Amino acid sequence: MPRGTPQPIIDRLNREANAICAEPQTIERVTSVGARLRGGTPADFARFIAAENTRWAEVIRRSGAKVD
Repeated sequence: MPRGTPQPIIDRLNREANAICAEPQTIERVTSVGARLRGGTPADFARFIAAENTRWAEVIRRSGAKVD
């Protein structure tokens, strides 16, 4: 969300997203393509993204990949 989004809006969207992730048809659809749902809080998501950035930055650095 854009910086400055009011906390009540963030909280509401988070509740709604978690509710959708808990629906059986959502779980079935996502797992059918080999993915896994991770509900949680905005802080949980921020930690996940930070960890993924660190993880994949190291993979890219070791591979020597360059952007043309």
